[in-house]
This record gives sequence, C-alpha cells and structure tokens, in this order.
Amino acid sequence: MNIIKQLLLIAIFIIFLSITECQTNKNCVDPDGNSVDWYMIHLLQAKFKSYSYTDDNHKLKIYDMNKINFPPMVSVQDLNTFDNNFAIWNDDNIRDSSSYSSQAHSKGIISFNSKSGYIISHSVPKFPFLKDEKFSNDFPSTLGAYAQTFMCISMDVKNLGIYM
Repeated sequence: MNIIKQLLLIAIFIIFLSITECQTNKNCVDPDGNSVDWYMIHLLQAKFKSYSYTDDNHKLKIYDMNKINFPPMVSVQDLNTFDNNFAIWNDDNIRDSSSYSSQAHSKGIISFNSKSGYIISHSVPKFPFLKDEKFSNDFPSTLGAYAQTFMCISMDVKNLGIYM
C-alpha cells in the first residue's frame, strides 16, 4: 500500500509540473513568431497589400500582408485557446461586418495568463472579427483602408494589472 501512495504522489507531482510548464509567456510576436517586447505596425493602404514593421530587435522593414504570420492575427488566434484571459474594446460591433464609424477611436486587446500578457492598441474597425463565437482568422474588409496602425507591448502580469 505504501508503494501505491508513493506512485500516486509522484504521478500528481508530474501532472502538476506539466500543468505549470504548459502556461507559457504571452508576448507580442514578430512576423517570424518570436517573442518581442514591443512592435509597431503601419498598414500601407490596402491596394499595396503590405505593412511596415519594427520592434525592439528589428529595424523598419516592409512585409507582404499574410494572415498566417501577421503579428496581430497570430495574437487573435491565441484568443481562441483555453489558456487565456482577455478584454477587447472597439467602437464598432465586432459581430457585424458593416462599419458605423468614419473616425478613428480607441480600439484594443489585452490578453494575459498567470505569468505575462500583452496590450495591442490599434485603429482597425471590426478587429478582431467575431464569427460563430470564435475570433476569425480572416482579415476584416476594413483592414488597410486608411493606413491603420498597431502597437503591441509585452509585460509581466504584475505590470499588466496597472492598465486594467
């Protein structure tokens, strides 16, 4: 009986370690999927289908628009996972494809877990778009219409609490 208790305790300990290790840092990511402290993106008008990008490790560079590695879209897909706490604000209804506003207003995302998180402030109407109760991996039709911007800042969860 003593061996069974020891094996049970070892199993519980291994499960506990696995759960705590599964919670990775939530950070802003660059177009290659690497964590960065911050980034700035300026969408060039939609007809150019590209964006300028810079972060704490990279000088300004122009990238082709690709939803697979577009940093804000990577973050949005992360919102659909279970290991997530988030808040989204947008002056446009993210469930409706029509736009109501012709002026820039505050829009953003805060996402965090028990270790860290990020804040994305942006100017894209309808972003992120909510479809069938999940955040869509499609670009909203409003993306790049007026050369919008994204700014992302990574921080530990203690500092993130200051903004909430």
